[in-house]
Amino acid sequence: MEITVKKSTKEREIVEEAKKLFSHFGLKKTSLEDIASSLGMAKTSLYYYFKSKSELFKEVLKDESSSFIKNIKKIFESSSDIKEILTIYFKKRTEYIKELSKLRNLITKAQKSPFVLGEENLLIALIEKGVKDDIIKKINPELLAVLILSLLKGLEKNLPLIRKRDIEERDYDLFIDILFNGILKK
Repeated sequence: MEITVKKSTKEREIVEEAKKLFSHFGLKKTSLEDIASSLGMAKTSLYYYFKSKSELFKEVLKDESSSFIKNIKKIFESSSDIKEILTIYFKKRTEYIKELSKLRNLITKAQKSPFVLGEENLLIALIEKGVKDDIIKKINPELLAVLILSLLKGLEKNLPLIRKRDIEERDYDLFIDILFNGILKK
């Protein structure tokens, strides 16, 4: 029997407010005092729920990653066409990461964060299914998952800098085409 501990309403409020402030001001510039003040409570009251800012930030990451992975899982279960799933996934992932703004920078600095692990595991499962269904050639699923994630992170970070624009529909189409067909003429 699986036992889950449900967060109190106050704990949820604290995590949500911390998420807003961390996103807006960053981890270093946001203090527990700021979070408590924003909620109309004393800083010492926060310690009842979280031992430190670090613990609160970990909870924010856990909360965000859980929501993110749940949404990605829905995409992966929405179709049996792997190409279609990956296309939707690339678009939704980029939109979601863009929404996270400053929190994104904090997440990408956290190595093997819940985001990375959860997303990587979902991709591995999708790739294994593609190999099993004889849609994807036999390949190391872990390596391909890391490659896909690395390519996406590179696109998200560098395309706006290089092209002075956000990722567009045609970028996804090109990425999917290269992923499935390579760059060599046949």
